[in-house]
Amino acid sequence: LLDAALAIVEEQIRRKLASATHTQTLPVRYIPRYGAFGCFPQNTPVVSVSAPATATIRGNVVLVAASDAWLGSEVIAGWDVDDDYPATHFINLTYVGGYTDLNVPVTLALAICQLAAAMEDAETGSVPAGAKEVRLDGAAVLFSSPVSWADSLAPGLSEALRPYRYRGSVAL
Repeated sequence: LLDAALAIVEEQIRRKLASATHTQTLPVRYIPRYGAFGCFPQNTPVVSVSAPATATIRGNVVLVAASDAWLGSEVIAGWDVDDDYPATHFINLTYVGGYTDLNVPVTLALAICQLAAAMEDAETGSVPAGAKEVRLDGAAVLFSSPVSWADSLAPGLSEALRPYRYRGSVAL
């Protein structure tokens, strides 16, 4: 059930957790905090970037040179930061990102384990998974309306996973 719980958590947070090499086409945006263009890889933490070679890692952001981005088949030589800059420029990014057993946050590991335990209870328990109340006299089962169906198994799961949820966008 641990693998199933991991798959559910990955679905909830919209990214893979295990450290691996990923290649993504990502929208490039101007990031005022760094005064540079960058993108937000889906699988963090980012450990290294192999393409483009000019990329630099700043936390969960990868800064890129304007000349590495493209719009359709057109390479952009440079952008005016003062222009209204929509995320229509993209970059092909190859990077190593994700967690190992040594750096996975405790709160994330705990959420996965709690969900696995709840799934085990749901398989062996006499109360339907996610039921908030069961009445025998009227043969009624009442369910709450959780943020996600996973919350019906492990209440509070969505809130626990909120800091790890991928909020960026992936092109194409």
